[in-house]
Amino acid sequence: MISTKKKLMYVLSCVLTILYLVWRVGFTLPWHASLWLIVFAIILVVCEITSNCTAYLTIFLRLRVSKHQLTQHLDDLAYPTGMPLPDVDILIVTHDEDVALLRKTVNAAVKLRYDNSAGVTVCIADDGNRPEVAALASDYGVKYVGLSGNTEAKSGNINHALKTLKAPLVAIFDADMIPYSTFLDASVPPFLQNWAQMQEDQNQKPLGFLQTPQSF
Repeated sequence: MISTKKKLMYVLSCVLTILYLVWRVGFTLPWHASLWLIVFAIILVVCEITSNCTAYLTIFLRLRVSKHQLTQHLDDLAYPTGMPLPDVDILIVTHDEDVALLRKTVNAAVKLRYDNSAGVTVCIADDGNRPEVAALASDYGVKYVGLSGNTEAKSGNINHALKTLKAPLVAIFDADMIPYSTFLDASVPPFLQNWAQMQEDQNQKPLGFLQTPQSF
């Protein structure tokens, strides 16, 4: 549930940015300059307006979520009875990010709540094969997969690490994606529910990918 203080901050941010955009459009465009300068100035203002409209939309959707809706959504994420919890691989993908930032994500990953905690494998996929990242993995007792000479960007790093993992479910985090402790409780049940439905209905399509909300 969003606090009243945070709602006021959202509203204040919207008001101030709207005032800023009015000022930008009404008082900063160089109408007496050359044609090319005017064109580029207008393009810049349009980009600013578009960027702020995206932020307004995000804030609007955020404010629409009520405590009742959140509770109702979590109630729908119950584990099906009689089904064992599957193993899960937590893959943290990194490329040249600061180790201090990566440590926060690894620390959160090893503390994820899950009744089948023995089946959770945390793996750092390091594109760069850095000794300090390998040491971080050793500190937390997690799996480390280094990679040198990668020519396929992020996908190459992920695919290389996946060859060493075996769990039926894989959660992929960037270096700065710090998960809540309840992440698995919210993301595993939809797959189990889908598997149960597939056993009852042969026409049921398998669930292959789940995208969770992110907060910035």
